[in-house]
Amino acid sequence: MHKKITTLLLASAFITLGSSIPVSAGTHWTGDGAVDGKEIRWGTARGKTAYTTARNHSITVWDNMGSINIAGDNADVVEDLSFRDIYVASSLLGRYTPMSGADVIEYNTYNFTDMTSGEQKKTALHEMGHALGFNHHDSGIMKQGLFSMTTLDSHIKSDYNSHY
Repeated sequence: MHKKITTLLLASAFITLGSSIPVSAGTHWTGDGAVDGKEIRWGTARGKTAYTTARNHSITVWDNMGSINIAGDNADVVEDLSFRDIYVASSLLGRYTPMSGADVIEYNTYNFTDMTSGEQKKTALHEMGHALGFNHHDSGIMKQGLFSMTTLDSHIKSDYNSHY
């Protein structure tokens, strides 16, 4: 009995201490994403979005990082990523879903219609970050939540440059 309690206390202490230790950039990297070679080709195979301004902004900002070419698909190229709108009555802003064939970024119109342009662009940048293989951070563009942000923060730029 004492052994079980001691083990549980040690495990609890480890979890508590572990949560206060800073997380390295490597843990923000999922390795999963829509990158195929050194590019992401996007299109409309799995649907369309009304939020083209936010989508195009995220494509331009991430593409300007330089290492991964993010471009529209064409007849000669297989699509890696689609964007589409969904309607879910919840706090969901958007989501990235890896799929067989083209992965999908979805924008939730339930919330998007009332969001500012900056909030929409932050969500689009955040979801494209997932498509590039990044996980959540505790700050910056990969932080979950509703706030306005239209550029990439230094942390995600560093993560991007270390992986690409």
